[in-house]
Amino acid sequence: MEKSGGKRYRCHTGHSFTSRALLTAQNEKVEETLWVSLRMFEERKNLLNNMARGQKSRVTQRCYAEKAKETQIHIERIRAMLQAPQPSASDD
Repeated sequence: MEKSGGKRYRCHTGHSFTSRALLTAQNEKVEETLWVSLRMFEERKNLLNNMARGQKSRVTQRCYAEKAKETQIHIERIRAMLQAPQPSASDD
């Protein structure tokens, strides 16, 4: 929408946002989702490690342990994204 004072965005339910407000709201939701994802990946890694320890078969142990290592890669990527410096709204 073009309004005096700049562009505004309207969602499907009718809420109106400035560009900066919309970007801020989206950033908050993305960060929240990343934190939830991080916790879920950490829980998955812990479960896989526990399952590996509970196996008698070395092949099955290695399979679970390898999946836990792969999961750790995702954990590190998400954590790096969350810890990266974020540009402030005044940087535009």
